[in-house]
Formats: sequence, C-alpha cells, structure tokens
Amino acid sequence: MVRLNILLLLYAGFLYHIKSVYSVLLDLNNLSHSGLQVVKTVERDISKTMIYSTQERKITGICKGSKLIWMGYRGEYVRCVTRILSKWCNSTLIIIQINNAVKDDTYYIHIDPSNYVYISKEEFDEVLDVISKFSQWMYEKYSKRPKKPEKRKGDTDDTEKTKKRSTVEPQPQSDQPEPEVTQVKSIEDVEREKKRKDLMMSLRNKIQQRIQEKSKQIQISKPKKPLVPETILVELESDEHPKDSDISDVGLKFPPTELEQQQPPENQQLEPEVTQVEMGSDDDDSDLLNESLFGEDVEKWLESELEDIGLSESERDSLFEDTTEESD
Repeated sequence: MVRLNILLLLYAGFLYHIKSVYSVLLDLNNLSHSGLQVVKTVERDISKTMIYSTQERKITGICKGSKLIWMGYRGEYVRCVTRILSKWCNSTLIIIQINNAVKDDTYYIHIDPSNYVYISKEEFDEVLDVISKFSQWMYEKYSKRPKKPEKRKGDTDDTEKTKKRSTVEPQPQSDQPEPEVTQVKSIEDVEREKKRKDLMMSLRNKIQQRIQEKSKQIQISKPKKPLVPETILVELESDEHPKDSDISDVGLKFPPTELEQQQPPENQQLEPEVTQVEMGSDDDDSDLLNESLFGEDVEKWLESELEDIGLSESERDSLFEDTTEESD
C-alpha cells in the first residue's frame, strides 16, 4: 500500500513536470526572453505586437508582472496574443485568441496603469478609434518636424560659444571656352542705316555747293574802290656835335675843312622829314557774310528732313561744321 502511494506521487510529479515544460506563463513586461515567436509593427507612433504559441511551448496563462490577467482551463492554450500600445497614451489594448476554448475563443482587455478590464468588441473598437486619432494628431504636430542637429563638442569651446566655420567652395573650372556673341543686324536696320548715310552725304554736298556759290557771289559783288593814301609823319632827329672851343694851340689856325663846312651851325634845329605812305582800307563786307546761305523755306525743309532721319541737334551742328571746313 505504501509502495502504491509512492508510485502515484511519482506519476503526479512527472505529469506536473511535463505540464510545466510544455506550458508557458506569458509575462507582457518581458517578451524578449519568452522564447516565443514575436512579430512587432509600428505605424504613426502606434506599436502592434503579436505573440504566437508553438507546439513545444504553448501559452496557458498571461500576466503583467505580478498581476495575473488570464488563465486557461484544462486543455486551453493561447493561439495568438495581440498587444496595441500608443506612444502618446498610457492605455494598452489586448486581444487573446484561444484554441480549444471552453467558453469564449476571443477576449478583449483594456489595461490601465493601475487596473485591467474585460470589454466587448464594440467598446474595444471605440477605445482603439480614440487612441488612433489622438496618436495621429500628435504625430502630425510633433513627429514630422525636422530635428535640429546636435552640436558636437568640437564645434563649441569652454564658454559654449559656437565656433564659426568658414568653408570655401572651389568654383569648378570649365575647360570649354566661352562662346563669342555676335550681334546680327536685320535687313531693315541695314537698309535704314544705308539710307541715312546716303541722305547725309547728299545734304553735305548740297550745303558745300551752296557755300561755294555764296562765296563767289561775295567776291563778285565786292566793289573796287581806289585806295585812299594816309600820311604818317616820321621825325628824324640828328644828334648835335658841339665844337671843341678849347684848343691848346691858340696861335695856330687852320682853314675849315669840308667836314666842318658841312656841319650845321650850333643851336640850329633840324627840320623833320615827311614820308608819305599810302595804305589801302578794305570795305566792310559784314552784310554779305551775315547773309543766310539758304532761304527760310529751305532751312525749314532741311530741319524737318534732318529730324525725320533722327539726327540730334549736336549731330546737325557737326554736319554744318564739317561742310564749312571742307569749303574753306
């Protein structure tokens, strides 16, 4: 009898050992060392973690630290545990799918930091919708902003003043020579320039011809008057040659020489000689010179033609100066 009890105890211990080996109590706070198949996805700061049972290791219970969340009946084990967690919320949603279920094959659990509650499918969807909207709003507001690059220690000194770095970018040298730009005139511009030059040459020739004709008229109309002589008095004075009155030898007297005879007597004034010089005077031809080259009508016509060509006032003056210089 005692031997039979010992065998029963050994058999019960063996079964308990087998059950402990093939069953797993899943701790949600320690998924990395569970030895199970774990799949994790993150989308818009919402992480979704799925834990699957295997044939060797079947999940028969779920806990979070020291709190037991779910424990299966005899023969039940978890096929998949899904945990939904948001970065911006402290709430956690859990979906438990069970194989060989005795009552329900799916459980929905809402876990707060201090407690957990079994909820229905509709309540689960509402809470999930709220968490998703809030996480999306926080993601668009904060997570999309570009992060500022952190300052390295080499960029700052002891006084935490940023050192300025001057970077000089070398300019790429192009081996290809720069293309030469040539301006091409249109046919209309060439014809207009040619017409302008021809008209200026013809006007210059006409003005020069008119100046020559005017100068000939001045020479023809100039009267020939006899020259009126003008008299200019020129006084020629001669120096006085005083005689030497003191002679050493008074007793010796010589006859007057020819030179002495030609000398004028003392204190006799010389008469000035008058020389007549005839100088001619020209008439004043200012009236002929001041006369205009062209008539008033012709001048107006020339001004209008030059303005139509597009000559400025300075160009017109230079045109007339060139023609007058050529005629001279």
